[in-house]
Amino acid sequence: SLSVMFSSRAVASNPLPTSRVPLLPKSVDVQESPTQEINLAVPYVPQVPPGEWDHTRNCGQTSSAMIYGFYGFYTNTPGEPEIRAINSWLATNTGNNTYLTDNGDYTSLNLLTSLAKNYAGFSNSYYANWTLNDLKQSIQNGIPVIAHAYTFMSVPSHRHDLHFLVVRGVRLDGNGNVTHVIVNDPGRSLASGAGQNYAYDVNTFMGYWNAAGNGVVVISGTPAPICSAPANGQPRDNVTLNNRQVTFTWTPPSCQGLDSYTFRVANHADIDNPPWIIDHGVNRDATSTTESIPAQYEGPTLYWAIWPHNSAGYGAKGGVWQFKINTAIPPTPTPLPVGTWNIQYFSNKELTSQCASSSFSRTFIFQDWGEGAPAGGCPTDNWGARFTRQLNLQGGYYTFGLKADDWGRIYVDNNLVVDKWNGASQVYEGRTLSAGTHDVRIEFADTAGLAKLSAWWWGPGYDVPHEIQDTNQWYANYWLNPTLWEDSFAKVNEGTGKLNHQWDYGSPGWDMPIDSFSAKFQRTVYFECGRYRFTLDHDDGARFYLDGTLQVDRWSGVIGAYTFDLDIARGYHTLEVQYYENGGAAHLSLDWVQLSNCAPSAPALSSPADNSPQNWNTDLTLIWNSVAGATDYYAHLQGGPGVDLNSQWVSGASWHVGGLWPGTYTWSVKSRNDYGTSGSSPTWTFTIPEPPPIETTSRSVFLPLVLRSQSAQWVTLMTENFEGAFPGDWQTLDNNNIGYVWKDRSCKSYTGSWGGWAVGGGSNGLSLGCGSNYPDNARTWMIYGPVNLSDATAADLQFKLWLNSEPGYDTFKWGASTNGAGFAMYSTSGNSNGWSDMSLNLADLSGQSMLGQSNVWVAFLFESDSTTNYPDGAYIDDIVLRKCAGGICSSAFMPQSLNNNQWSSEGKKLGLELIDANQLK
Repeated sequence: SLSVMFSSRAVASNPLPTSRVPLLPKSVDVQESPTQEINLAVPYVPQVPPGEWDHTRNCGQTSSAMIYGFYGFYTNTPGEPEIRAINSWLATNTGNNTYLTDNGDYTSLNLLTSLAKNYAGFSNSYYANWTLNDLKQSIQNGIPVIAHAYTFMSVPSHRHDLHFLVVRGVRLDGNGNVTHVIVNDPGRSLASGAGQNYAYDVNTFMGYWNAAGNGVVVISGTPAPICSAPANGQPRDNVTLNNRQVTFTWTPPSCQGLDSYTFRVANHADIDNPPWIIDHGVNRDATSTTESIPAQYEGPTLYWAIWPHNSAGYGAKGGVWQFKINTAIPPTPTPLPVGTWNIQYFSNKELTSQCASSSFSRTFIFQDWGEGAPAGGCPTDNWGARFTRQLNLQGGYYTFGLKADDWGRIYVDNNLVVDKWNGASQVYEGRTLSAGTHDVRIEFADTAGLAKLSAWWWGPGYDVPHEIQDTNQWYANYWLNPTLWEDSFAKVNEGTGKLNHQWDYGSPGWDMPIDSFSAKFQRTVYFECGRYRFTLDHDDGARFYLDGTLQVDRWSGVIGAYTFDLDIARGYHTLEVQYYENGGAAHLSLDWVQLSNCAPSAPALSSPADNSPQNWNTDLTLIWNSVAGATDYYAHLQGGPGVDLNSQWVSGASWHVGGLWPGTYTWSVKSRNDYGTSGSSPTWTFTIPEPPPIETTSRSVFLPLVLRSQSAQWVTLMTENFEGAFPGDWQTLDNNNIGYVWKDRSCKSYTGSWGGWAVGGGSNGLSLGCGSNYPDNARTWMIYGPVNLSDATAADLQFKLWLNSEPGYDTFKWGASTNGAGFAMYSTSGNSNGWSDMSLNLADLSGQSMLGQSNVWVAFLFESDSTTNYPDGAYIDDIVLRKCAGGICSSAFMPQSLNNNQWSSEGKKLGLELIDANQLK
């Protein structure tokens, strides 16, 4: 039996069980009559999707779910979500992703037995080949079974597919012989009658059960218990985070056979029900997942929870936990444990003659004694100090930092960890330490001049940040000195908001000193081209760099707000602010606003080359380079016998002109956007020569006389190469409302990087990866118009086509209309074997002419039926719609590339396609 594709999503709407109905024994219903019926209360489940027998292969999975439901594995009657969950488990645990394709995949007696044991946790499960008497005895014992038979219980010559169904009962005559076998047949759900309690006469059942080998799957026993809830979720307690990249952590639950989690984030507290911001499965071994929260959810309270899953189904959820995101504020530094340092001062560098003692409470040591004595009774030079305290650690790897002027060293449990007893420097050393209490001793000696000591560490429980730079955020480096000297003390990403720190009389955090520190802040920001006004507000000194170039230097002297203007090109730019705090209150902020925008620059011309000769019969396309920030282009062509043409404003970087009279021509292009229009590009020149003379022979040939009008020109009405904004002036339509429309995609293109894909847009089409199969029942339109052909002596539509569709059934069509609703269209299908030249002669659509009409629409249509589909479908590119006005133009019509040598197709045909004009936007 056939199956549908199932999502890999691990949880459907409200499928999470909390309890079970009672298990075995089950009662049987025995009727006191000349005949006897035993019918077990097995819940009925139709195959997925219900009633679509020819499109499902889930009979084994569905039959298993019915048996599981009979034994109380589910809290409610099982249905489609439970079948989906079984298929998802099979895909994961068999390594066979065809269980997740459109039709799922088949199962076997052995696989259903394994499924009952390893998915549902039933201990007594096996498969066998039984007799009718075995079947009768099992039902009398209250045990339903899964039986192997042929589909529809029909002859194998009609259908060779094997099928699984549940035998739930038997009818016996007065002598105890079986007359009917009662089944729950998931394949008889709708199309062929109700499948619940379906009674087959014993001969029919035996004929097709025997033909399938008399196979049964017997399931009994007790399923595994459900999982407890995960605990200790972080973030929680409505904490505010400054980063939309959030790492969620939890403690795993008590769970037998844990196989996965379902993780959800929502912007409402009722997280059991949609809508959800995030909803997906998580690997069973994970204790964390990092997720990107969309920007629109910044600010309000968000909720998250996680559900464990094992063979018993979904356990109790961990959560609901709450948090917020505000990227405009820097992160709050993590408080560090504070301890009491006992200090001994010595009147010599050898630390043998004590001259004073003291103590203070804080985490680390940041001391600056200047050139004076450390305490009364001690010398100003050649003195020493010893700092001691006990340190309670969580255990793990710790890095110790030491910066001393002059000498310093660190001991942990009397073991020398950092040794720099020979001169001023900054040193780091790492150690793995056990959890518990440790003795820390820091020794220092001053020889002469300034005396400074900084000693700190980081590791589990002492969260001094040393993060990797995220260039999208402000990346802050903090120093324990006012000069950004040597290595920074802390490194932290501080969010995507404007730079704003108001430390006042405090420190940046992590037990840093409140004075004599410095910092550097860097971030990469995208700017539109324009003039920007920056405001730098600081106390004390600050410097500002743009892309590594110093723009403002206020490192010494005045403090406060300073405003300056900069012209910035469109693109990504690096901002850097350097800062130091001397003493007193401290603050730093950087803000900016855009004052004006930039008009785009003029395009650079590309083809035809400047001063180049062209062939006399050139089908000309002018090409230029696209300009950053430009939305439209205007090409101007002059020369020849009085030619003065323009492209109007077009979104692409080319203009198809067509054939030109002999002569010299000049052309230029300008660009525009919402902020203005560029000047014209430099003017280029090209030449069209006279056609070659006709060779004469000794034979006279009489040819018709064709007078060419000096005013006859090809006029391009529309070009589309999908390189610019789309759909623009095109109308796209999803006739069948299945979520697929025409869209510019970078999957296939004839020129440039983009082409038009018949199913690449819409609510479902945007999620299709390049090379994906087109959907069933598509009917997607792409319509342009109206255009005026009232003065046209010729007109055509030319384009490139790439096609791969089911021959004869899934078709690509192109045509024209005079009312925008009824289109005369050519049709083809099959495989174009690459890009093919296509066209439409608007003077002759199987005898119908569009010339002389003031309103004409052209359209492309892709259609698929409800069965087979192929990769991609239809792409088009380089569309040109043109007309000849004022006389006779040559090469008005390009023959269509449709022949049996090139196409695997049924060829072309002309028909009338109708759409509801009210559906056009």
